Amino acid sequence: MPTHPKLFPRSIAALCLLLLLPALLKAAGDLSLSGTVRDASGSLVPEAAVSLHRSTTLLQRTQTGSDGSFRFPNLLPGTYVLECFQQGFQNQSRRIHLEDHDETVDLTLAVAGVHQRVSVIASELPELPSEIAKAVSLVGSEEMAERDARTLSEALQTVPALQMQQLGGPGTVVGYRFRGLRAQDTAILIDGFRFRDPADIQASARPLAGDMLVTGADRIEILRGAGSTLYGTNAIGGTINVISRQPSQPRTGSFSFGGGSLGLVEGAAEIGGQASQQRFTYSFRADHRNYTRGMDGHDPYRNNSGSSMAGYRFNSQTQLFLRFHMTDSFAALNESPSPLPNLPSLPSGSYLRKAIAYPEAGANFYRQFDDPDYHQRNRFFSGAARLDQQVNERWGYSAGWQSLRTRRRYDNGPGVSPLAAELGYQEGPGTVRQFYHGSTEHAFWRNSIQASGINSTHLSLDFDRETLDQTAFGLTTEAAQKSLAFAAQNQTRLLEGRLHFQVGFQAQWYALDIPRFSDDTRNPFASLDRLDIPATYNGDASLAYFIAESGTKVRAHAGNGYRAPSLYERFGSGGSGAFRSYYGNPQLRPERSTFLDGGFDQFLFQNKLQASATYFYTHLQSIIDFDATPNDPFRRSFGYLNRQGGNARGVELAVSTRPMSFLDLTGSYTFTKSNQPAVTLAGSTRVLGLADHQFSLGATVKPTPRVMLNLLATGASDYDFPVFGLTFAIPPSTYRFSGHARLDVTGIVTLHQGERARLRWVTRVENLTNREYYQGGFLVPKATVRSGIRYDF
Repeated sequence: MPTHPKLFPRSIAALCLLLLLPALLKAAGDLSLSGTVRDASGSLVPEAAVSLHRSTTLLQRTQTGSDGSFRFPNLLPGTYVLECFQQGFQNQSRRIHLEDHDETVDLTLAVAGVHQRVSVIASELPELPSEIAKAVSLVGSEEMAERDARTLSEALQTVPALQMQQLGGPGTVVGYRFRGLRAQDTAILIDGFRFRDPADIQASARPLAGDMLVTGADRIEILRGAGSTLYGTNAIGGTINVISRQPSQPRTGSFSFGGGSLGLVEGAAEIGGQASQQRFTYSFRADHRNYTRGMDGHDPYRNNSGSSMAGYRFNSQTQLFLRFHMTDSFAALNESPSPLPNLPSLPSGSYLRKAIAYPEAGANFYRQFDDPDYHQRNRFFSGAARLDQQVNERWGYSAGWQSLRTRRRYDNGPGVSPLAAELGYQEGPGTVRQFYHGSTEHAFWRNSIQASGINSTHLSLDFDRETLDQTAFGLTTEAAQKSLAFAAQNQTRLLEGRLHFQVGFQAQWYALDIPRFSDDTRNPFASLDRLDIPATYNGDASLAYFIAESGTKVRAHAGNGYRAPSLYERFGSGGSGAFRSYYGNPQLRPERSTFLDGGFDQFLFQNKLQASATYFYTHLQSIIDFDATPNDPFRRSFGYLNRQGGNARGVELAVSTRPMSFLDLTGSYTFTKSNQPAVTLAGSTRVLGLADHQFSLGATVKPTPRVMLNLLATGASDYDFPVFGLTFAIPPSTYRFSGHARLDVTGIVTLHQGERARLRWVTRVENLTNREYYQGGFLVPKATVRSGIRYDF
């Protein structure tokens, strides 16, 4: 698409026209939904949390009274999803259709059974487990509490087909890789708003993901597989949506403090509640984590995070949501692992060395080097607002806006470790400082049109503006781009709700601003008027059929995904003076993929056991790579260009069972075969850094109402990875790192249980067996422990 200045005003006019058409639909009168919640013996269940979902974001919450009753007044006709949860019982959910009269629904909660949670990530509609047509995982607040999961990485340990790689100890970079793909192929959302760093080389969330805490999350929904038609760029492999906890009582709160290994000192506080007859909800939360020593005694990591949320319900069909979040972190970094110098040559036809770390016998590489003055500081701030309204029984909309600012700074001084000095490595005389600043402004208008009780259509427009302000080696690059996206999807339910079919389409257009560079007047991108900036078009379709007699759901999902070029890939540069080079290419085509997956979900023994199996295949049709660029229109010798990508295929297996109220068992296994089109330094097309096999086994036992024990075993097979660092080997060497299995144990003892207050002692031991293993070539911590007190009221 040419960068035409009238593009976006015309788009806004089209948006207004789009919104006027549904407004002509007829409104309807008020209805109510009420009921009673009981347990299996017929006893009333007070203070159960009851939620009523009309759309992804428009929902109402209440609690049952002392008589076990609940009521939702002033409702419009239409389809709703009702969800009920009480501690110690199975979560229940069901679909309700209101027509021309009030409805009464009585719920019976079982003490055993796998939770039947409502999910919205697969279609941006509330769906029951028997309806979801895509591969979805859900991690609830109860599960996170049982494992004392504080960070996003800890919360996602049990998700099938997700390999997480943390390059060292706390505060280091974390990559989330779905289904054998790359870290930049994962999209992260917070309360449905996109979270990524525009200053990252691939504009992903990877540089900041290690700082993300989930202590205030109600649940985390994970879409395994492409979600670009719903969530846009980067959602090729999977999507993670962290949904914040919202108060359901007049006043609620908590505070905690504790400590542990690696010099950990941490604390958190939260307060929230409801006011004005439950119309107004609010919450404030602050977290502090401080690892004063880190892995080698010189790797401190500090994280200060704060968030606030407010919501106001004007009436039963209109609500306003506001959220602010900030995180400030500091980490001491290490230099990358390095090969030992003067290694003997490999035999002819051999390309891999078995990784043996110095100073063990036969060592062939050094672990990450301690660097006394290499630091990073990350900051990100986000503010978001969203208005949700169900105008009438046919039409509802959601209008939102988010502003996100990311700030990263890296300082590397002249100091080196004794081992690095012994090897002859030296830093420059001064401190090298690099800045990476990014910003995103995102506005959207999403419309839901209920054509009938079995068919709904969703239309949306999204506008983004993102900027890059990078200063590295004293040179500055400033760039910006705008984009407009249109998406449409249609969902149909047939055969009394047993058959679900969904089809979606998304298109995105881009307009680039002329970049600015310091210390140079030879800007090859000074004129963009005549450049053709490629747009993106993608779609997908999914199908689910539920066989009620056997409790079997068969599902399939196919389509394509994409990742838009980042600002650095479009305009990146490096070097200085006469040696300055431009790497970017504003005409890059987006990365594109085709995919399919299919499988089944089996519900057995009155939902006491659930099992699933999924086959997946993804082909990266076009990727963005860095290589020589002969005959380049921008006079580049090296830079970013498009080329063919590889493919990944595999199988996901998962099982969960809750046969009794005090016992919860889970397990998962994933086989992944991921290949790239060209042979790597390892002598094969196997993607570097990925394990072919991974598993998780979990058990939660509650022998008494006051004691809980959680055990989680995770592991992965070996992987190949090149090692480059302070020393270089010629020819370069690729190492095979052994697989690993680790055991994490969490124990919780309730010291006091009152009517409204609870005091608990929580202890978590990670890597209990003290295994030594590596991720991405970096040594990760051995056995660590943390322990503390948590008070809820």
